[in-house]
Amino acid sequence: MWVGMRAELLGSDRIECELPYDCGAARAFDAFTNPEALATWWGKEAFVDPGIGGGLKVLWPEQGFEFYGTYFEFSPDRSLGYTWNWKHSGVSNLRVRIEFQPKSLKVTHSGFTESQADQISRKEILEGWTFFLPRLSDYLAR
Repeated sequence: MWVGMRAELLGSDRIECELPYDCGAARAFDAFTNPEALATWWGKEAFVDPGIGGGLKVLWPEQGFEFYGTYFEFSPDRSLGYTWNWKHSGVSNLRVRIEFQPKSLKVTHSGFTESQADQISRKEILEGWTFFLPRLSDYLAR
């Protein structure tokens, strides 16, 4: 795990991660809403329609993976919220909320049920956050 990063399963319905940074909230927010930035640290291709009701899509063509979501919260440099759907696996209707602070961000990924399938997905998604947040940290440090 990255120095200073925290990522954990909480209860049976959510994941929480925190990542410190020195770049400030504006740059961190941009890393989640700028398609070029997303394609640098998260997927291979990204598309963003910013604002509440808009959406985002991130693709990994080599693996045949596609993530898409709809923004339900969009407050530049402060907070971001979107639905979480994996087209390739059927995981859907989860929610991600990100709070941007001057020196860190906090991700809350929620909506998991107690079903065995959701609990397996929750552990896999936690592994994803622990893989991609260090990549985000490297991107933000540039």
